Amino acid sequence: MHEMQSGLPSNRQYRLYNRYVKNYTEAVAIKKYGVKFAFKADLIKYTARANLLASVYSAATAGIDCYYAFKRGDAGAATGLAVATAGFIMTAAETLPTILISIGRGVLLNPLSKLGIAGLLVVFIGYAIYYIFKDEPLEAWLRASPWGDEPYGGGDKDWIGDNPYYCWQEQPDYALHDLYQLLFAPIVIGKVSKINIYGHNKQGREGEIEFGHFNVQIPGHMPGNGSENIAMEIAIRPSSTTNKWHVLNASAKEGVVKTAQDVFWDGVNITLNQGNTGFQLSFHEKCLYPYFDEYQCEKLDVRMRYRSYPKGKGATITPTSKQELRLPLGTRDEQGELEQPNVWAEDTISLHIHDFGKGTGSWLSSSMHKHEKTTY
Repeated sequence: MHEMQSGLPSNRQYRLYNRYVKNYTEAVAIKKYGVKFAFKADLIKYTARANLLASVYSAATAGIDCYYAFKRGDAGAATGLAVATAGFIMTAAETLPTILISIGRGVLLNPLSKLGIAGLLVVFIGYAIYYIFKDEPLEAWLRASPWGDEPYGGGDKDWIGDNPYYCWQEQPDYALHDLYQLLFAPIVIGKVSKINIYGHNKQGREGEIEFGHFNVQIPGHMPGNGSENIAMEIAIRPSSTTNKWHVLNASAKEGVVKTAQDVFWDGVNITLNQGNTGFQLSFHEKCLYPYFDEYQCEKLDVRMRYRSYPKGKGATITPTSKQELRLPLGTRDEQGELEQPNVWAEDTISLHIHDFGKGTGSWLSSSMHKHEKTTY
C-alpha cells in the first residue's frame, strides 16, 4: 500500500486501511499509509455518513408527505412520493456498507455503485410522477371542500408543516376566500423590449432604446376602478444594490412645479386588456432619465406591485369573517393565520440606458429646464 497521489482509495485499499485502524490505532495507520491517504479515507467515511443522514431524512419527509397526499385523496402525488421514498431508501442502503466497514464488518460498495445510481433514478422518476400527476390547485380545493372526497384535507393536523384546509372546519369563510385566490388573484408579468434607433444597418449599444412593460392579469374578474378597489405601486432602485425602493406614486398638485416623478408618469401609457381582465402599463427609458442622473447609474430595477380588493378596502368576504378580502392571498397555517399577511402580486424588470453620459445629460438639461416653468 502506498500514499495516494490522486483520486480516492479503491474499495480494497479502503477496506485494508480500516482493518489496520481496527487492529492497531489510527495514528499507526496514518504513519503506515500516509497523511494524504488517511485524509481521503476519512473523506469517504464522513461523506457516506452525511449521505446516509440526508437519504434517511429525505425518505422520512417524502414518506410523510406521501401519507398526507393519500389522506387528501391525491393519488398522483401519493404515487410519485411513494416512488421517491423508495429511491431515497435505496440510496441510504447503498451507503450502509461503507459505514459498516469502519467497524470491521460489511462489504464496501463504491459511492457510485449501481444501487446508488438506481436509487437516484428512482427518485427522479418519483418526483416526475408527482409534478405531472398531482392535483391542480382547483382540484385540490374541490377535493378538500366540505362536500369533496376528502373534506378539510382529511380533517387532521399535519405532523410536519401545515394542513391549510384544517382551519376551514372552524372558519368556513376561509374556504371561499381561498377560492377567490384561485379564480381571481392578480398576476404581474414584467418584460423589457428594445429597438435600434439606427435601424438594421448599424448595430451597437449606443443605438438601443429600451421600453418597460408590466402586464397586470386579473383572471375572470376586474374590480372597480376606484382607489377603494385596487392598490398599485411602482418603485425603483439602482440594480445590484440593496437600497430602499423609491416609490413613484406621487404626482404634483395643481400649481406645483413638476418633479421627476411627474416626468415618469407623463410618459406612461396604460391600456386595458381584452375583456377588462387587466391592463398593460408601458413606458420609455427616457421616463427614468432623471433617476439615472440622480443615482449616477446605467441600470435601474423597476418593481411593480398590485393588489385588488373585490369588495373594497377593509371589507371582508362575509360579515363574520376575520380577514380582509384582498388578493393575492398568502399561505395559511392550520389556525387560518396568514404566514405572510402583506403579500402583493409583483414583478421586477431592469432598464439599461446604453448612452449614459451622452444623450442623458443633454436631455436632462432641456427637459428639466422646460419643466421648471410647467405647472398644472
